[in-house]
Amino acid sequence: MDIQNLLEWTDKQVLDKTGKHLDSLQESILQGIWEHQDYEKIAENNQRSYDHIKKEAWKLWQLLSDVFEEDIKKSNVRSILENKASSTIYNFVNSPHNNIRNHHVNVCRENNPYSENNLKKSSNFPDNDHLSPIIDLTKAPELRCNYGRKLELSTLKEWLDNKTRLITIYGLSGIGKTALTLKLVSEIAPQFDYIIYRSLENIPQLIALKDDLKQFFSQSLSTPLPDIIDYLSSYRCLIILDDVQN
Repeated sequence: MDIQNLLEWTDKQVLDKTGKHLDSLQESILQGIWEHQDYEKIAENNQRSYDHIKKEAWKLWQLLSDVFEEDIKKSNVRSILENKASSTIYNFVNSPHNNIRNHHVNVCRENNPYSENNLKKSSNFPDNDHLSPIIDLTKAPELRCNYGRKLELSTLKEWLDNKTRLITIYGLSGIGKTALTLKLVSEIAPQFDYIIYRSLENIPQLIALKDDLKQFFSQSLSTPLPDIIDYLSSYRCLIILDDVQN
């Protein structure tokens, strides 16, 4: 996740809760922790003493703990803010530490693309009330590494450009299928009206999954549509179903 996007998002949450913006030193401390700097380095960069930075950092963690209602400290601030911001910020973390092994990921598609007519919002249904994509990644895992997979990303983007209806990504457990998918979302989100991630790890009943999806789609419209298929035919929707093997 880009640090400037995160700082802006965090500042907005603090402003909404306290009526005050983060000051420049607080932002500098957050940025320093984001870049894996210790307090001594942050103090040097800001021409302050180590004790002063440590004291101000403690105040900042207390402030953020109150705003986000979690016990936030130096060791977990990055992961907590990333997790909370991931459903509204589409640029995921690009850490220099890449731990994904170069195993083979297989990507297949159903060769049955949408027609151009299906891409246009149907005049039979109300226009979307929102101007930006409605995205729900709250149940997606936290991502911490640089994903690579440029060839696979390029292939997926090409298929999405060609309006492919169904894409299946399969391979051994732990090789980065979910990371690849969420990295793709961060790059193509503006192309869609709705994007939602759900895991089938707990094997939900079909009716429960349908109700969950319908609730997600309907929350953005003043007059909800009758069924899921109506949203799929009226808007461009991306539904990510993980752990399908279950």
